[in-house]
Amino acid sequence: MIPKPIKNMGQRGREFSTWAAMCVGYGVRTYVELGSWDGSSAVFMRKSGVEKVVTVDITNDIPGALMHTDVRWVHGDSHDVDTLHKVVDILGGYPDAVFIDADHEGDAPRKDFDLWWPVTQKLLGFHDIHELEGVRRVWDEVSKVNRSVEIISKDTKSWREFHHNSEIWGRIGVLFKEHEC
Repeated sequence: MIPKPIKNMGQRGREFSTWAAMCVGYGVRTYVELGSWDGSSAVFMRKSGVEKVVTVDITNDIPGALMHTDVRWVHGDSHDVDTLHKVVDILGGYPDAVFIDADHEGDAPRKDFDLWWPVTQKLLGFHDIHELEGVRRVWDEVSKVNRSVEIISKDTKSWREFHHNSEIWGRIGVLFKEHEC
């Protein structure tokens, strides 16, 4: 069962709950989140029933929400192959699902996609698919050539509850590996 969203977890609760339900429904057992923020969305995925969760961030401090949990944190650049190898070692193989929510600027989202899409086994999610040019550009390109859906909560309450308090922030794009659909 998917838990109630954690308030101020850095995601729109309804959107992220839907993403978590998709992951659970597709049998995701191993999950990687690129960009930790405070770690609460990674903890949410673990509480949703995903067996192994690893979050990656370039910051030097372990996010507070990860303390006293079994969610693993990797200090590293999300588009560095050495970071990928560390994560694969922790998981004992390639991840079933990856959620890209790290550096949103310039070509960083493209680098994350290029590194993590080939090793992702089932689903890949992009956060903030409509508002930031770097993410939007990559999402527009890859969503047209891969099976994809967008998770968008349109109700005013959802965006008011979101920590950015913006109608445009949030929104999750999901790519499906062809053999899993």
